[in-house]
Amino acid sequence: MAERSNGKAPQTARRVEAEHRRLESLFRRTRRALARPCAPAEAEDIFGRLRGEVDGHLAQEDTLYYPPLGVLRPEYKDALEQLVGAHDGFRRQLAAIAAHLARGAVAAALAGFDAFVDDFGRHEVREERLLAQLARLTS
Repeated sequence: MAERSNGKAPQTARRVEAEHRRLESLFRRTRRALARPCAPAEAEDIFGRLRGEVDGHLAQEDTLYYPPLGVLRPEYKDALEQLVGAHDGFRRQLAAIAAHLARGAVAAALAGFDAFVDDFGRHEVREERLLAQLARLTS
């Protein structure tokens, strides 16, 4: 008998992919805003809004999306937990960027931001591949 799906994995894959595209757009806008001359307080505010969006996204994956998928597909639990574990590294990168901005070190903040965006992009690809695989198994 074929395994029945509750649709969780395909739905989660679509939501996460859409959220990733939204964040990528936000990264581009934030990079442009930080690269132009602006007051330190404005740079901190611009980055603070992005950081809040990323934190919210990571929290959703950490609590709403990946734990239930790990229960539904226990053979993928370790892979999902590795994705969640990587999120702490992103939080540390964001904190370091914020610290640069707080000191007025915009060039260092931009270099850190560019590294963060590259790292986050590679992570997104891994997440989306795994979620696509889960979606195929459960649809």
